Amino acid sequence: MDQIRNILRSYVSSGYNVKVTFRVLGISKNTVKEYVRRAQQSFPDVREALHLDDTHFHELMYREEVRKSDSRQKEFEEHCEAWFVSSPKNSTFLK
Repeated sequence: MDQIRNILRSYVSSGYNVKVTFRVLGISKNTVKEYVRRAQQSFPDVREALHLDDTHFHELMYREEVRKSDSRQKEFEEHCEAWFVSSPKNSTFLK
C-alpha cells in the first residue's frame, strides 16, 4: 500500500509527469498510469486520494482488480463449458 502511495506522491511532486515518475522510481510507465487512472476515477486531483485512510485507499486502488478477476474467471468457465459440450462424448481429454 505504501508503494502505491509513493507512486502517487512522486507523480504529484514531479508536476503530474508520468515520465519523470517512472524514471525516478524505476518502475513501468504503465504501472504509474494505472494507479494514477484509478485515483482519478474518484478524485479529479490525485492529491485528494493520498489523504484517504488505508481502508478507503485500498478500496479505491483495488476494486477494479476484483471485478477483472471475477469477469475473467466467469469468461474462462463459459469457454470450458462450451468446449466440453461441443466435444465428442467418446473423446479422452487427458492422456
